Amino acid sequence: MSFDLIISMEVLEHVPHYKDGLKELHRCLSKDGVLLLTVPFDTKLDQTQIRAQIRNNYIIHLLQPEYHGNPVNGKGGSLCFQSFGWSFFDDLENAGFVNIQGVLLWSLKYGILGDVLLIIANK
Repeated sequence: MSFDLIISMEVLEHVPHYKDGLKELHRCLSKDGVLLLTVPFDTKLDQTQIRAQIRNNYIIHLLQPEYHGNPVNGKGGSLCFQSFGWSFFDDLENAGFVNIQGVLLWSLKYGILGDVLLIIANK
């Protein structure tokens, strides 16, 4: 089974091995499929920062732990394993995506009040 469109909004930062996640997203898309993706993106970072890793079934914090709100588990939120920077576009390309674009969104009408980077990529 494959999909013409996959939407992933603010999820990939919580995936310990995000590059494997990108490869899986690419695999699941149909031949002309499109990925719409948002991640917390820091325009000041050249390289994606790995904040935490899993080693021997333990979480190892490489930077100060960062948690994002989780509506299912209100106990401190979900751990962010990385903070994404410009090298993320290379990661998308290395996973097989083409025609990769980033669009900054802001809309009072739709309640998008921060700098949200929407990434659009094709298989």
